[in-house]
Amino acid sequence: MPRRRKAVRDDATALTPGCEVWAYLRVSSEAQKEQGLPTEGQRLAIEAHCTRGGYRLTRVYKDEAISGSTDRRDDFLAMVEDAERRHPVAIVMWNWSRFSRDRDDAPYYRGRLRRAGIELVTLADNIPANAGELRPVYEAMADIFNERYLAELSRNVRRGQHALAEMGYIPCAWHPRNQPVGYCMVKRTIQIGGKDHLVRVIELDPETVPIARRAWEMRLAGATYQQIHDALHIRSCATNLKLMFRCSLYRGVYHWGDVEIAVPAIVTEAEWGAVQLTLGGVGGAAPRRKGSRYLLSGLVHCSGCGLPLTGAQYRPDPGGRLYRYYQCRHADARRTCGQPAVDADALERTVVDHVLEQVLTEAWLEGHRDSLESQAGTEARLRSGRKATLERERVDCQGAIANLVAAIEGGANVAAVATRLRERERDLVRIERDLSMLERETETAAESARPDVVAMRERLSDALHAGQTQAARELLKALIERVVVSADGAPEVTYRGPFGIQ
Repeated sequence: MPRRRKAVRDDATALTPGCEVWAYLRVSSEAQKEQGLPTEGQRLAIEAHCTRGGYRLTRVYKDEAISGSTDRRDDFLAMVEDAERRHPVAIVMWNWSRFSRDRDDAPYYRGRLRRAGIELVTLADNIPANAGELRPVYEAMADIFNERYLAELSRNVRRGQHALAEMGYIPCAWHPRNQPVGYCMVKRTIQIGGKDHLVRVIELDPETVPIARRAWEMRLAGATYQQIHDALHIRSCATNLKLMFRCSLYRGVYHWGDVEIAVPAIVTEAEWGAVQLTLGGVGGAAPRRKGSRYLLSGLVHCSGCGLPLTGAQYRPDPGGRLYRYYQCRHADARRTCGQPAVDADALERTVVDHVLEQVLTEAWLEGHRDSLESQAGTEARLRSGRKATLERERVDCQGAIANLVAAIEGGANVAAVATRLRERERDLVRIERDLSMLERETETAAESARPDVVAMRERLSDALHAGQTQAARELLKALIERVVVSADGAPEVTYRGPFGIQ
């Protein structure tokens, strides 16, 4: 059966005094909803229009904080279904963008309502009253404009958020469920281009920082997720803690897209790196060495081919001695150099003895005092030079901002000068951020210049005596970068950080 089409009125003047009309109101954002002014303004304009025409406004449908790019709007869908049943003479809106901003949805719902004999009246679209057959063309143009407006608005918002991120501010608020333990988001008011803007920064939360710090300390000591969860109850379940230990926020870096924003750190880079080695692959199973019973798993490599050595064991007779060894083995036999296996107990004992007796001692620290001080001095001079450069840039930037503000006050081309002013203000925020990061590096430099070898030695010894292989392995990974084993089983140890001075 062919679809029945109702007559469509060409304009709102066909409405007669006393006829029944409905109204539809919509705003897109929560901020507009809280202010209440946009929907109230639409309502007042529609009521004034109905009063002038003598129409009876009997129903008002309103969607707040919902984008027009979707038709998943409760009042909008209810209005369409109610109108198809009750047949008001017209539905009045402020403009077509309130009805829909989707180029496919708009003509579909217009067609449904007009086939039901309902006129759609907009007050601010400036469609000529005598448009006649050209009315669909005007409406289609309005649909295209409304959809493109959303796309352009999205690009502008993204561009503004990117600029805020480059200035060191957080463009988007956290969802309460995703707020990292130890941190809070604080709102501040800054001036950009002479106007006040509300921005967000990440700061340490005094109440939860000790909890976060304790969680990292437990993980560094070899505690499992379940043990940390039972002790601290940070997350709803133990497995969620893996996301916490992957979060770069704790080492002082917040990522927004491709922008790195400096924030206060809770752990050092060394602590961060040591924990990352215990987490396994992203989104997948942890590597086998995570649960390995071999102390040097992940650290020991073959001198012949460079491949990691794999821990293995062999018991020739039931109930006899168990032989543990490291061997160069690869799934592809062509990549295996055939280097002899190395006795695991002897290799581990050699490396541990060297660490405990030759490295983590006051004698080592005293013997390398000059080298450590020299290295610290070199790094301090580099930081000092970098700080002086940044301070000069800050003075130049502040001077440029003052000159640009004076130019605006003097009647210069506001649009051109304001663009340059915003650029210089972003530069100033970046400089301030770099200076802040430099200060934090200076604060942690003393720890690198004179590490607490006694405490590290005690922690490693306690883990070994307690048989906590995994905890001892993670402590070694914080000290050792790699162990290369030659064909005769002799290890060559490369240390990390200040311990690399040999």
